[in-house]
Amino acid sequence: HKMVLSKALRVWRKTRPRSVLLESKQFPDEALLFESGTIAVLSSVEADIIRRAYRDCAEAYGCLGVLRINSGKRSFGFLVLVTKCRSVGKIRDAEVFRVTQATLTPLNSPSNLEMVQDVGKLLASGHFYFSHPSSQGFDLLRSAQSNNDCKENSHFFWNRSLFVYLRRFGVDCERWLFRVMCGNVEIQTVYAGEKQVKAALISRISCERAGTRFNVRGTNDEGHVGNFVETELALYTEGSVASFVQTRGLVPLFWEQISNIQSGGVHKIKFSRGYTCSQPAFERHFEWCLLHYGPQLCVNLLGQRNQENALSDAFQKHLQELESLYCVDMVCFDYHYNCRGGSGAKAVLTSQLLPATEEFILTHGFFLANGGGTVAKRQTGTMRSNCLDCLDRTNHVQTFFALHLLPALLAALDVSCKATIMNRFEQVFTSEWTRSGDALSQFYAGSRALAGKTKLRDGARSVQRAFVNNFLDSGKQEAITTLLLGTASGTELAQKARALLDPADVFSPLPLQEALCERWKDFTAPERLRVCVGTWNVNGGRHLRSIALKQSLEDWLLDAPFHSGVGGERPDVFKTETDVVVVGFQELVGLTASNIVSPSPSNRKEWGEELQRVLSRDHKYVLLTAEQLVGICLYVFIRPKLIPCIRDVGVCAVKTGMSGKVGNKGAVGISFLLHSTSLCFVCAHLAAHQSKVVERNSDYLEICKRTVFGQGQSLDTCDYVFWCGDFNYRIDLPNSVAKDYILQRRWDNLCRQEQLIKQKKLRKIFHGYVEGSLTFAPTYKYDQFSDDYDTSEKCRTPAWCDRVLWKRKTFLPEEGARRWTPWPEASSVDAGDVDFGLHPSDAAVVYVRELEELRAAKLKEPAPSASPEQDHCSSSHVWHPGRLLFYGRAELKTSDHRPVVALLEVDVYRIDYSGRSAVHQEVVLAHGPPDATVLITEQSPSETELKISSLLDALKPFGDVILVRAMDDFTLVTFRHSPSALAALTLNNTEVDGVAVSVCLRSQWPPVSGQLLSSDKPLGARHASSGHRLKVLTSEALGTAEMEPEEDDIMEISFGADDEGDREQRAAIEVSSTSGRERRDTDSQLADSSKPSRPPAPPVARATPDPTPVPGPPPQASDETPPADPPKRPPRPLETARPGLERPSEANPPSSSSEKPKRPPRAHEAKPGGLSPLDRPSEESKVVPSASPEPPKRPPRAHKAKPLDPPTSQSPTISTRHKIAPPRPPPPKK
Repeated sequence: HKMVLSKALRVWRKTRPRSVLLESKQFPDEALLFESGTIAVLSSVEADIIRRAYRDCAEAYGCLGVLRINSGKRSFGFLVLVTKCRSVGKIRDAEVFRVTQATLTPLNSPSNLEMVQDVGKLLASGHFYFSHPSSQGFDLLRSAQSNNDCKENSHFFWNRSLFVYLRRFGVDCERWLFRVMCGNVEIQTVYAGEKQVKAALISRISCERAGTRFNVRGTNDEGHVGNFVETELALYTEGSVASFVQTRGLVPLFWEQISNIQSGGVHKIKFSRGYTCSQPAFERHFEWCLLHYGPQLCVNLLGQRNQENALSDAFQKHLQELESLYCVDMVCFDYHYNCRGGSGAKAVLTSQLLPATEEFILTHGFFLANGGGTVAKRQTGTMRSNCLDCLDRTNHVQTFFALHLLPALLAALDVSCKATIMNRFEQVFTSEWTRSGDALSQFYAGSRALAGKTKLRDGARSVQRAFVNNFLDSGKQEAITTLLLGTASGTELAQKARALLDPADVFSPLPLQEALCERWKDFTAPERLRVCVGTWNVNGGRHLRSIALKQSLEDWLLDAPFHSGVGGERPDVFKTETDVVVVGFQELVGLTASNIVSPSPSNRKEWGEELQRVLSRDHKYVLLTAEQLVGICLYVFIRPKLIPCIRDVGVCAVKTGMSGKVGNKGAVGISFLLHSTSLCFVCAHLAAHQSKVVERNSDYLEICKRTVFGQGQSLDTCDYVFWCGDFNYRIDLPNSVAKDYILQRRWDNLCRQEQLIKQKKLRKIFHGYVEGSLTFAPTYKYDQFSDDYDTSEKCRTPAWCDRVLWKRKTFLPEEGARRWTPWPEASSVDAGDVDFGLHPSDAAVVYVRELEELRAAKLKEPAPSASPEQDHCSSSHVWHPGRLLFYGRAELKTSDHRPVVALLEVDVYRIDYSGRSAVHQEVVLAHGPPDATVLITEQSPSETELKISSLLDALKPFGDVILVRAMDDFTLVTFRHSPSALAALTLNNTEVDGVAVSVCLRSQWPPVSGQLLSSDKPLGARHASSGHRLKVLTSEALGTAEMEPEEDDIMEISFGADDEGDREQRAAIEVSSTSGRERRDTDSQLADSSKPSRPPAPPVARATPDPTPVPGPPPQASDETPPADPPKRPPRPLETARPGLERPSEANPPSSSSEKPKRPPRAHEAKPGGLSPLDRPSEESKVVPSASPEPPKRPPRAHKAKPLDPPTSQSPTISTRHKIAPPRPPPPKK
């Protein structure tokens, strides 16, 4: 392919209904039609028929795919086009371009354009590159060695999610779309004597964990790290290539930094997951590196300042534990300490760093391929460099290694190594490395790289980074996530799909995802999980080292059931190990001004170490993660066996003090996914004082609203939510009365006046949550180191301030009573009859009572009785809110609060992967092929012709028809949804209006070997040259088009910069829209033109070409020779009303008598109501005319043709809501 820098794509658009026709100058034999949520691959003949209805045309250099945005249960599509680009250089026969402007064309009416504006700005930022397909096999997304080995590497394929939607409809994406990479490309031509050498430096940013500086740190559960970049230095001569690859990436541990202007530029490093829990992801990262790059040499450039030493030490310790991975080594080099000053950095690197790495470089070498593709040498290992951000220090060190190996690369290519030539190459590559470092730093940190030469320049860039990181990076991060995932991850369906389905199914259609998630019971098995939740207000945490406290922590978290007397009844139950232990503290530090502004982490570390020591008395526990907000701190400890089953750990902190400005009150939350069940734990400290009930309720609602974890998960989307903490709800009784009830152990009398219980009954807080019965004394307020309640001057009334509540999603099914699981009726629930737990405060009674209230409020009818016919319901999946084993307090006297602990058993669901594959196959087969097109043929010739209107009437019960393409031998009918196409197969071997028809799917179904078959050309393209006439009925003519309001008539959204040479692109939004009146005036003017107007053709649901022969008799050659110029047949009657030719109505009244009388129709024109001369059917198509009496029969032709049937009352009509002016008659001839 010879690349020509021209706009090879033509984009035809219209908004009524919204439709896009995409044509390519390089492939004129077919076109793509986007309409009604589907894509049709049309032949050139079909494209010519419908093109006349499109009045807006634009051109583009290339197409990147379709961006899909899911909002609720509706999807929005945007066709991403490259409208401006700039050539970077040419490597062999492939020219590389940088995207400087991108246009997003809506394929349906978007509800919110802001969600794609940042995506357009991101694509136009100057960091995305593509190349034209190369006949010599050059691929910009792969290194020279990977390209030679034909290794598929999608880690640098940034628009891979934009390919999914087109592949679903059988579009040849390699033909229509460009693959783009993010990073930087530098290409220069260097002349070395008689040889011409292409000096290229290509930096590819991985899309597996892409993002901005403070939003993406460390690694994820799959082992992908932030800011992972593959940099290739390549030299191309005629037929030969030599390349050297280096990689960089953040430390592969779970750590983060918070961007805060108040920190003064010092961003504290925080490990977001425990040491042991980070090891699996650490191992996955280096397994991936070994698989793709071979042996690794880690060049660790971290220093001893700003807590970098803690990160470096953890990196080294984890690497030492990789006993099975012997091909990973590390060289530690404190760059800031050894190269301080910057002037003698090269000499220091040569004398200190090079001797430690030279053996590895010489052993694993570089890649060399001679003419004809013969590989002379391979690079068998790579050096992985890292600093804190993998920007400035890493770029300098990698430049040093590349220039050190440059003479060997030139010698391998037989290029002269004279001093002048070497200086020339060093200057070229030094400048390329500088520009590449600036580009990578601009993308990740928001400014150019810090060179370390000029303090004023570096200071200005540091200020720019701080501004960008704090105010602009959040929007950029959302744009990157949207581009890579192409869907809204915060929806409940997205959370279910991520937890239950294979990662590849995330890009499946929403109905398919929903159907798979509804079958979750068929491929999951429940497992019991024992959870212990404890909470304690430690009143400043000053008594950690107390001897009494050390003896009592075990009594609280391990032996509380035995000390209360409950454990003696069933010791075997309470001696069973607990899987997850969650401990929440309040006032872990004193609520002073200094601690509120910057709390000390020392208390958190000391308490965490002490908790781990105490919990590991009988069984080993490891810290999963911990989160602190001033004095509120939450710890999660797990058994080591659960580490491989946990992923998606997220933390969140919400301030509610002083209207959300101060963290003395608020909450912290931790969520994670265990198998396929999401668990969330919240530790809260609400507003104090007896009368602040409204403020406490407000704090609770604010916490529920603002608690959002990674991937957009909220409290409403978690399967289990546990609340613990000092909620500060009091008892509305006098102090003396409350103490008398406590002495008499009359807990019911206290509960009637307890504020939290009363507010919960009013459904103001904790609606749907469950709590055990309060059968223990109130936990607040005590005199310190005493058993006496408050004896101070305030003499506060005792209260249950410290509580534990939980809920399971949800009490009622999402889709009414159909998915309601069996449960005893309220009248039959008795603690003595049903053994739901071991504690008198059983949650089942509470659940049934609230279920009855919800049922009366929502369903308005009793729940159906349990039946085995319920959808996918089995006894192993009976819904239960959780089995409460113990709920009580411990006698720790070092604070004015007593700690509370709850021990529960909940159900988590392990995925059966083989069962999930079987369910996936069943659901996909039942859902039908993506191409919802059926092929209809007449079984035998008959005198009665099959009428289109009769066929539509027969297909109407199965679903909406959006495209009909009638040919001489067969008819293609496309439905809006795939199940409709499967249901239409019941018409096979039946009669429609007295004509026997055969109905089959256009694409082969079920697919062979799990993949849909496809061919090189669409079905219509095969018959385009056979002389067959086409009749195209679109969704507009069929009355199934989705009309949109006039204010949504947005043709395109363009993002780019006026100056293509500016590296820091400015985004500009260009929105083209017209009002309804302007549109009607434009339509009237266009009707006067000499070109006819045709309605557009809606798309097929997936135009997957069928490689098998089309059913039906092939066209036979006739014995009679047709005349050279056959007479034109008169127009046939309309089966569907055309736009602009609707019946008179109030919205479109007929012409008044005062208007100029119309002339009688000429001989060659249709009768009144027919087509104008501008709309006469062409020789290539049978255009549907307007309703008119039956025309006279023409003599039969040599080959069989289908006559069009007269209109019927059941024929579909187009909506008269949006009218198009009818074409005016031409002026009379002079």
